[in-house]
Amino acid sequence: MNIVVSVMILCTCALLIFVSNSAYQKTVIEPYILRMEGIKVDTEAMKPFLTHFINYIGTEELDAIWTEDREDRSDHLMDWMQRQPSFRPNAENEDRTLLNDWVDFSLMPVNIRTDGDLNAVDVVVRKNGIYYSVCSEFKQDVNLIEAERGDSIDFGSTVNIISLPSEDYGKAEWYQINESYLLARCVQIGTDEIEAQVWLSYDLTDMIREHKNYLLRCVLFTLSLTVAASAAGMFLMRRYITRPVRRLAQATKEFTPEENGTYSAEKISKVEVRTRDEIGDLSRDIRSMQERIVENADNLARMTAEKERVSTELDLAKNIQASLLPDVFPAFPDRHEFSLYASMTPAREVGGDFYDFFLIDDDHLALVIADVSGKGIPAALFMAVSRTVIRDQLMSGCNPVRALERANAQLCSENPHMMFVTVWLAVVEISTGKGVACNAGHEHPAVRRAGGMFELVKYKHDRPAGFVPDTVYHSREFELKPGDSLLVYTDGVPEANNPQTELFGEERMMETLNRYADAEPEELIRRIYEAVASFADGADQFDDITMLAVKYHGRENEAGKTGL
Repeated sequence: MNIVVSVMILCTCALLIFVSNSAYQKTVIEPYILRMEGIKVDTEAMKPFLTHFINYIGTEELDAIWTEDREDRSDHLMDWMQRQPSFRPNAENEDRTLLNDWVDFSLMPVNIRTDGDLNAVDVVVRKNGIYYSVCSEFKQDVNLIEAERGDSIDFGSTVNIISLPSEDYGKAEWYQINESYLLARCVQIGTDEIEAQVWLSYDLTDMIREHKNYLLRCVLFTLSLTVAASAAGMFLMRRYITRPVRRLAQATKEFTPEENGTYSAEKISKVEVRTRDEIGDLSRDIRSMQERIVENADNLARMTAEKERVSTELDLAKNIQASLLPDVFPAFPDRHEFSLYASMTPAREVGGDFYDFFLIDDDHLALVIADVSGKGIPAALFMAVSRTVIRDQLMSGCNPVRALERANAQLCSENPHMMFVTVWLAVVEISTGKGVACNAGHEHPAVRRAGGMFELVKYKHDRPAGFVPDTVYHSREFELKPGDSLLVYTDGVPEANNPQTELFGEERMMETLNRYADAEPEELIRRIYEAVASFADGADQFDDITMLAVKYHGRENEAGKTGL
């Protein structure tokens, strides 16, 4: 920022100097040029005098004076000019000499008496290859100077005339002699006998020098102002920007987490910037950000601890729920009349589905599969209660209808959140394969007769349990023959979804069942799980997946009837 300010000051001052110089040229120099070019020189009036004048230069007496080695040579030369006859011997003024003629004839034709700025009129003439310069400078003497061609000719305060070509004799030009600045104009006078140049000049040395001094003072002032502004800018930047930013950077660097990953409030930035600029806003924002980080870190630590506690409790609940379901297979290794397998995969840590199978007595097998409304912990708790109630009713000797009605009454009596459970349960007489089933709003079971294909047994279901206290349930009788298989499942199987939100569906389920129709219950359930997982392709599932399969090995070659 300091560099930018300095550059802006320098550019601004340079622009001001350029504008000032341009204005000076336009308002001061150009008027002199126009004035110079406007002067009228009567060359015709000067020709007779120059003809007379040239007759006296180059004489032996003049050459002798010129070659004298004496300090008063110039005075001697002027005396010589005063002794020479006048071009106007009959003029009223008796003091007529060549010197006075030169003064009169060099000044009067240009009307110089009304222009006090014109410094000198110089005339250069040539005779016998030698150039003579007569210089008439105001407030100075008149000088006659002789030089060879090509030599530097001294015109007093004027320029080297002879060595400079002149093409446009009406145009004023700039010339610099040593440290002098002259604005000069050349007028050519030429006849058969005369070759002369008349030079008019302004000596603007003092004016140009003063202007240069002014520009120099401007430059020095600009540099001083730039240095002062840079120093002040560096001081202000160091005090109000660099130092606070460095302190803020250090405070930010020191704001590091503890070994346990939390942030301490003691490390919050103590840097105070009281200004209302961006640095002050940055300081307050850093402190506010650090305070929020400390607060969020504390909240995160509490949430992490809470999450770990909940996760631990969920793992415990999962283990407890898993322990409620029979998971030792083969379930009844000493019974050869049937084989069965069951599994439950919750969509969350714990689920609301459950299955159950147990021997009511030595000749009766109870089969139960159910799906509780809702997910998570509430569903798991309701599932545990439902399983216990249903198991107790069946173990007490109630038939499926009576067991379900009593279980429904108990679930409805203590159910303020109106949760319910769909249930399919059956009691199978092991010796004969005959059974009684009751369906409380659950999925249709799939049955395969020996040597045949799996089919869904569809019929009107009763209401789920826990929904209406006085619900009347109905039973359906069925009979399994040797080689027959039974599969019951929850809606998590047909309603499994893939990333495109398509459902697995009953058709895919039945296709998988019939592809492995002869498989034992464990392999059959595993194949269905594989098909569902392949279809889901990693998509999250929203429902538990629970299945229970039974294959009857009782009496062989008996045709059964379907009544499930």
